[in-house]
Amino acid sequence: MKLSIIIPIYNSAQYLARCLESLLVIKCEECEILCINDGSTDNSLDVLNNYQKLDKRIKIFSKQNGGVSSARNYGLDQAKGEYIMFVDSDDIIENNYVSELMEYTDKYDIIKTGYKNDTIPITWFSKEREITMQDFFYYIKKDNRFNVVFAQLIKKSILTNIRFKEDISYGEDLLFNYECYNNASSIGAIPKYGYVMTTDNTNSITRVMHFDKVKRRIDDTFYVFNFFPTDLFSSIEKNTMITKKININLKNYVQSSNSNYREFKTAFNEPKIKEVLKSPIDDSLIGSKNILLIKLLRKRIYRLYYMIIKMKRMIKHD
Repeated sequence: MKLSIIIPIYNSAQYLARCLESLLVIKCEECEILCINDGSTDNSLDVLNNYQKLDKRIKIFSKQNGGVSSARNYGLDQAKGEYIMFVDSDDIIENNYVSELMEYTDKYDIIKTGYKNDTIPITWFSKEREITMQDFFYYIKKDNRFNVVFAQLIKKSILTNIRFKEDISYGEDLLFNYECYNNASSIGAIPKYGYVMTTDNTNSITRVMHFDKVKRRIDDTFYVFNFFPTDLFSSIEKNTMITKKININLKNYVQSSNSNYREFKTAFNEPKIKEVLKSPIDDSLIGSKNILLIKLLRKRIYRLYYMIIKMKRMIKHD
């Protein structure tokens, strides 16, 4: 078996047929499509059963709901392929994407590509090149290219002792990629964009984000960035990235329809958040759109921070 495609599925019936249709055209008989039904309560399983009748490469596994990391780990345990690819159940693969990537399997343990955000190419790599761990840490300070596990092939033999951390739900893909890349002999970046990610079209003006989720995400951020070695990721760089993630999550909460200032302010009672916000950071790693907000957090001007984000949200949806 050459390739195992792992799809974690939870209540994805609305998009699942589209995803599977895109995979059925893959010209690879030595391929298995592992559909991990993670306790769906909609008709996702019915959709899977219908498509399994059309293609013997589709294999269905149903398990109790445990989250996306649990479903991916279950798929890894079942996989028979020499290479692994992860596909989200609401995304699609363009016709020749898999065959194009398979051409590089004799050359690299991991083949990483760009992708499309709906129809817009995310052009991370303009030409083929080999990626080092120095490159990995350079780019996680710049963008999100290594924050996702889709749009890549991974040689299964390097995954012997590597699995997704099931006790975190934010940054788990980045951490998984770090362990994979650190264990690989060769990593190739390829200028291909045949993985198509579906944009979440949920109306942001009515979106709800519970503060407990924000706190868990911030805790996970500390866990992930404290996992990295200090010889490739300095304490200032670590503090900067954690600060950026704190800002992202707090900003998302303030933008949600259920946010309130009193709850928002309780975040700063946490000792580790207080500590990182007063620690040295590298302003050059912070984008111009967020530098003011982060300065307000670091100077403890919380109410103005909150009001600016609220006003921007009101203007955007006016």
